[in-house]
Amino acid sequence: LPAPDFLALLQVGDFALDPWPYGAGKLAFEMLGLGLPLLTRPSKMLKGRIPTALYQVLEMPELLASSEQDYLDKAHRLARDRSYREALKARLSERRSRLFANQAAVIELTQVLRQMAHSSGR
Repeated sequence: LPAPDFLALLQVGDFALDPWPYGAGKLAFEMLGLGLPLLTRPSKMLKGRIPTALYQVLEMPELLASSEQDYLDKAHRLARDRSYREALKARLSERRSRLFANQAAVIELTQVLRQMAHSSGR
């Protein structure tokens, strides 16, 4: 699927579920760039830690699940509670410049990713 079509398809949804334990990786940047919530549960895989790092920068821990049950509970709330979902979208839209227009965040994330790659032997 060409990138523009994929991004248009993402915008049809109200939120996304990070495929634990594999992680969204690049999809996390795309979702957050569009201002769409991505519910995630951190994992040991690099792709599973990217959304966690992004939400730490955005100061939005409510989209980080701490367990399987927490993931299910939060997914249920996102699906059922439109006002909650819309409030999250608004906050993401307000804060996403911290990720995409903040050079310090880019440098810090690059350093963290390099450290992770180095510690995994890659």
